[in-house]
Amino acid sequence: MKKYFIGATILAVSSIVNAVPNLWENHSIKGYDVYKISSSDNKILRVMCNSASSTNFIHLIEFDINEKTYPHTNLSFVIDETEVITPTIDTITYTDSEHWYKLTSAFADANKIEVYYKDKLETTIYPQNPQLTYDLKNCPSMLERKLQEQSEEEGKEYIPSCPLA
Repeated sequence: MKKYFIGATILAVSSIVNAVPNLWENHSIKGYDVYKISSSDNKILRVMCNSASSTNFIHLIEFDINEKTYPHTNLSFVIDETEVITPTIDTITYTDSEHWYKLTSAFADANKIEVYYKDKLETTIYPQNPQLTYDLKNCPSMLERKLQEQSEEEGKEYIPSCPLA
């Protein structure tokens, strides 16, 4: 229930400002780094990195169509006409952790993002300022954050695992 409350709060705050099409925006709220971009037809993609909130909460990916918000389920993306990615946000397993890094790196480097909802192309976004998403590439998965916390509790040096770019 708490994760939905935080998601609703983030959505409400990040939806207040109308976005300039094809430009990434970034802000932080309640332990989340929020990356938001809209298409020329006013559809909004939001990637929310849980960078400082409790590790009990997950990352969030949402897509707004006509003022209605859809979570990551049923979303998929084609990046630069070559890579198809279906998002995962529960990044506690090694496989999901690798998948999260693939997704965030693809968004950060993309020249073209095709957004699909229920296998239907909804919009195409042409990011004009990918440098703003540099930190998105380094958004740690929940597995990575838990491993880091565990190392710190044990007084050991933390060495990132393989999927980190």
